[in-house]
Amino acid sequence: MEASKELLQQVDSWILAHRDEFIQDLQTLVNIKSVAESTPGEHPFGEGCAEVLDKALEMSSRYGLDTKNYEYYCGRASYGDGDKEIGIFAHLDVVPEGNDWIYEPYHAVVKDGFMIGRGTADNKSSAIAEMYTLRILKDLGIKTRHKIFAFYGCNEEVGMKDMDYYLEHEKAPVFGFTPDAGFPLCYAEKGIITADFVSREIEGNLVDFTGGHASNMVPDYAKIVLSGVSEEQVKAAIGSDEHFTLHMDNGNAVIEAKGVSAHAAGPDNGVNAIYLLCNLVLENNLITGSAKDAVAFIQHVLSDCHGKSLQVPFEDDITGIITHAGGMIRFQDKKLRLNINMRYPVKADQELLEKNIFATVEGAGFTVENFDNSTPQYVPVDHPAIQALMDVCREYIDPNSEPYTMGGGTYARKMPMGVAFGAGLPNTPKLFDIPGHGSAHGPDEYINIDMVLKAIRIFIIALLRLDELEF
Repeated sequence: MEASKELLQQVDSWILAHRDEFIQDLQTLVNIKSVAESTPGEHPFGEGCAEVLDKALEMSSRYGLDTKNYEYYCGRASYGDGDKEIGIFAHLDVVPEGNDWIYEPYHAVVKDGFMIGRGTADNKSSAIAEMYTLRILKDLGIKTRHKIFAFYGCNEEVGMKDMDYYLEHEKAPVFGFTPDAGFPLCYAEKGIITADFVSREIEGNLVDFTGGHASNMVPDYAKIVLSGVSEEQVKAAIGSDEHFTLHMDNGNAVIEAKGVSAHAAGPDNGVNAIYLLCNLVLENNLITGSAKDAVAFIQHVLSDCHGKSLQVPFEDDITGIITHAGGMIRFQDKKLRLNINMRYPVKADQELLEKNIFATVEGAGFTVENFDNSTPQYVPVDHPAIQALMDVCREYIDPNSEPYTMGGGTYARKMPMGVAFGAGLPNTPKLFDIPGHGSAHGPDEYINIDMVLKAIRIFIIALLRLDELEF
């Protein structure tokens, strides 16, 4: 059915009447620390993810929706009883909070029409939005030919094993969208490669090297510990550079670097703290032995963000240039381990890509471990569902809306037919403009509350348009 003017007025009235309730529900989810971690037992992604999933399903059930928990890998709430399904896919897990928060990351604060806290934008506001979309359908008695469901994932940020599990136990929807990006619509996502580059056992004065919190974040903090260098040497190397701090510990120099966090899909927007330390210790001859060679290779890998250092400077006319970021580094068992997160174009030659990465890494005396390739997602822009969603955006957001592509990875890549659609709206006002703060993976992540409520209205219209299509 088409969304009539009268129906949209009812939707708007419902949203206004439930605004405070929306805020309370979102705060409840944000206040649960739900960083996914691999754990044995009945909660595969840890207690925080289990707790937040239980809460989302409890809310959904309380609002009259049918719910199901898929062994704590994920859950869903559904409305209607059609034979074919259309799904909305949001996730409840979050990236680690990182450093430099002004506000508490897991104590959601409402300020000037915004909510601040880890997961507000990525992706708990969308989880509540999809829940409320189904509530509106039910409360207003809107009948659909398709069953509509809201998916609550618990492992989107670190592998999407939740989606793998779901699709092993349920048939994929005829169409799905994930509100984990921005309007209007993303029809193509770059492929994502993650891997660890591991050195041989190394000798020298390296005592420790650690940095980063997650593969898909440019690290804003790193620390290197060196023996055999004096406090005066290091102070002379640092000079007045405010990126670095130093203290001595049992005769060892502990040098800490502060960078700027950013999403791994846009590493140019960040400052990699690991790279800063590599430059400092190499340019000032503070590191010795084979450790120096290992750190020099890591510096080389991180010296650009577009694949040149790994011999894969690929680019295409759909998704643009390749990017890569070094998200984490650890020194264990006398070996340096650098985690790489790469976003490659849709048209890239994947066989050549993999071949060149391995050749470059192994040529430097490193090995490649934990190599994983999540292949690109692409739906032709002339598909009827894409056209229907774009019509909605042009009618209700911006008549000049055009579909786009991105380097970020969403649940859309796991679906036979799916895209990223919302929930970010163009020209949304900012709460503050502090460099490195406010973004989805950065400190003081925030969401504009009215923006999300507007997105719910658009989801209703979009679902009714999709419901008319023959899949």
